[in-house]
Amino acid sequence: MRPDSGCPHHRLEPPQALFRDRPRSEKRQLPSSKCCTRNLLDVQVSRGSPLAQHGRNLQRLELSGFTLYLSRAQAFGGARYHTASDWHQASVTRTGASHYSASRTDGGPLIERPDRPGSVSLTPAGRERAGVMEGGSLSFIRLEFSDDFLMDACQMDGSRQSMIPIYNDRSEKFRVLIERMTELSEIAERPPVIVMEQLAIAAVRNLAREARLEFGRHDDAWMHPAALQRVVDRIEAEMHEDLSLALLAQDAGLSISAFVRAFRGSTGVSPGEYLIRRRIFRASKLLAGSSLAIKEIARTCGFATHAHLTNVFRSRMGEPPASHRRLSRAMSRT
Repeated sequence: MRPDSGCPHHRLEPPQALFRDRPRSEKRQLPSSKCCTRNLLDVQVSRGSPLAQHGRNLQRLELSGFTLYLSRAQAFGGARYHTASDWHQASVTRTGASHYSASRTDGGPLIERPDRPGSVSLTPAGRERAGVMEGGSLSFIRLEFSDDFLMDACQMDGSRQSMIPIYNDRSEKFRVLIERMTELSEIAERPPVIVMEQLAIAAVRNLAREARLEFGRHDDAWMHPAALQRVVDRIEAEMHEDLSLALLAQDAGLSISAFVRAFRGSTGVSPGEYLIRRRIFRASKLLAGSSLAIKEIARTCGFATHAHLTNVFRSRMGEPPASHRRLSRAMSRT
C-alpha cells in the first residue's frame, strides 16, 4: 500500500510567477472567487487560501504502485493552484470544460490550452506545476503512480529517466484505458486486481511514450481495454488448462501475430510469459495458504507434473515449492 508520505501536495496560494513572461496587457486578472474541489475517490482538504477548497472522502482505489481517483472541480470565476508530489500525476478531463486554462512547470514556459473532454495532463514526480483555470465545471480522472511502477511497466533497466510534462494534450489510448479502469471501479465494490493492474500498466506505457520516455522493448501496438480484460479473465479462470495463443487471440478479436504484438505492447511481456507469472503467483499463494499436495497444486495451476512446477518455481523464485511452503508457514507463525 502507498505510504502517506507519497500523497500529493495541492496548494491554492496564487502562483505569483504564473504570468510573469506575458505582456501586461495580456495578463488575465482573476476575480475574487470560490473554488470547490470534491474528490470522490480521495480527499484533499486545504484551507487558509483566498480560494477556499473543501472535499469529501467517499472511496479511492489504491493498489501496489498506483492509485486511481475520480474528482470533480468547479471554478466560479477563477481558481489558481500548485501541485507537487513524489509520485507521477496524470489526469484526464472526463466531462465539462474551462473558459481558460494555463499552466507552467517548475517556472518553465507558460502553456495556455483549454480543458476539454479527453484532455490529458502529466506532472512528473518531483516537479511542481502552477496553474489557473477560469470558469467552468470539470470532472476528471487522476492516476498517480510510483517511479518503481513506471520502471517495471516499461521494463527499464534501472537507469532513471525524466518524462516531459504534458498539459491538456490528447492521448486517446491513455484516455480509453483510464476510462475503463474508472468504469470497473464504479460498477464493482472490489474490481479484479489483476485486470486493474494490467490496465494500469498499459496506460502508463502509453503515457510514457507520449512523455518521450525511452525504454526497452517498444511495441507500438496496443490492445483495447475490453479485449485485454477478456484475455486476462480467460487466463485467470482457465490457467489450469493448456491455453493456446489461438484461443486468447480469438478472445481479443485479433490474429495470433497481431495479438502477441498488441499484448506485449500493452503489458510489456508476451502472453506466454504473463501466463507463467500468473501460474507461479497462484502456486505460491496455494503453497502458503492451503494444505493441497504439491502435485495437486501443480495440476491446479496448469503445470504438467510436480517436477515441472518444481523446475519452473525454483528458476523463478530461487527455491523449490516445498521450501517455499515451509518458510511461508514458519513466517506466518511468528
